[in-house]
Amino acid sequence: RDSMLDVEETKTKFKPRHHFKRLILCVRFLVRLKRLKATPQPLSLRTAHLDPYRIKTVRKLIDGAAFQIYGHWVKKNDGQNRAAMFEHSAKVNTGHQLNVEEIE
Repeated sequence: RDSMLDVEETKTKFKPRHHFKRLILCVRFLVRLKRLKATPQPLSLRTAHLDPYRIKTVRKLIDGAAFQIYGHWVKKNDGQNRAAMFEHSAKVNTGHQLNVEEIE
């Protein structure tokens, strides 16, 4: 009978250190849960090595560095923009097609 009372007393005994540790763990969990959306996904070096343009942040980094180096080649007054430097072939502006009748 006395051993059962001792067991019950130890179960209900308040342990401030353990309570504080659990509280800290709960706070850390809530902070991680809140930041989950803003946290970037882990980056695999293999993926970055094989296909760096698949990852948006790496693609922006590469394009920004290339524009800093070769940006002086882009003509600013001929309707070119930053995207013109990364195009494989010149794009024809189809939005403003002229009719032959309008010219004559």
